[in-house]
Amino acid sequence: PSSSASAPPLLRLRSFVRSAPMVDTTHGFHPLTPHDAPSFMAYKRLNLIRNLIIILILFVFFNVVALSLAVSSAPSVSALDGLAPAGSARILCAVMLALCSCVVLSDVTVGAFPYLDKHKFHVTNTPLGSLTYLTFEGVTSQFVCYTSNAIAEVALAANGCDTKGSGSLAEQSEWLCPSARRVLFLTHAAATFAGALGCIVSILFFVLVWNGPDFKAVRRYWDKHVGGFSENMIRGHVPPLLLAIVDITVVKRRALLSSIPVNDTVIAMCFALAYLILVNTVSYLNGGYYPYPFMVEFLGRKPLRWIVFYFAVTGFALSVTAALKMLSRHYTIWP
Repeated sequence: PSSSASAPPLLRLRSFVRSAPMVDTTHGFHPLTPHDAPSFMAYKRLNLIRNLIIILILFVFFNVVALSLAVSSAPSVSALDGLAPAGSARILCAVMLALCSCVVLSDVTVGAFPYLDKHKFHVTNTPLGSLTYLTFEGVTSQFVCYTSNAIAEVALAANGCDTKGSGSLAEQSEWLCPSARRVLFLTHAAATFAGALGCIVSILFFVLVWNGPDFKAVRRYWDKHVGGFSENMIRGHVPPLLLAIVDITVVKRRALLSSIPVNDTVIAMCFALAYLILVNTVSYLNGGYYPYPFMVEFLGRKPLRWIVFYFAVTGFALSVTAALKMLSRHYTIWP
């Protein structure tokens, strides 16, 4: 028993499958059974591939948009021309932040591999993979934004780009320096959104999901039979808030961040509406399964409740965004 308890989750999963425990259907929870094992492994591989494709598409799309639209969206072209390479401390922090976001994304995608139930299967078994989970959207947004920012900062410093876009390697980097500045512009434009989404993931998970009776049943079951589930959930939902604060107060350039006009109200309302439409559309197509238990218990198919929930979430998102903006104005480490 002691060796089994200390074994990795995947090894304990195989032992769990062989031991064939009774299916626990408490609160509608239907975990993996030995009969489901072959399809379970095929499904997880397919879902992982779907998620990786989604991450790659979003990363490429973000940088293509940066290269094509950032200059025309900037307050002025001179604002981008004036972006000099950052100091070594800021670049190091940007790289470390990108690596941390990669680790969190890995925990949310690969780290959740051993845990599957009927509900999650129906929610994620679509071409969209885990995109209906706000956690996946939040950590993916942070990964894309923070990784792109780190690459841009390193490119500016490594290619000798001075404040006018020239330098010791001017001839070789005449396209790279402007491109890096455009990506840097868009990462700052998206910083508050990615940070706010990460904070919302952290806060709402523990407010709406963690202590719910359905999720408690899920946690007890997986922690008992496979192990590591609660720890995996904490690793995937606590860091996004911390990464957002570090990004806003340490990594991002205050002058550039404050010079970019962003309509937070429109962004929050549009994103919340798009997400709720996505969740309900996927739920309609998969037979009524929602990504989070509270959506089934409190919202269901009642339009009025969804409308109230929409405005409540939008208001909360705007509050989080305002808090991050206050941090960026008053508590940044470097200018």
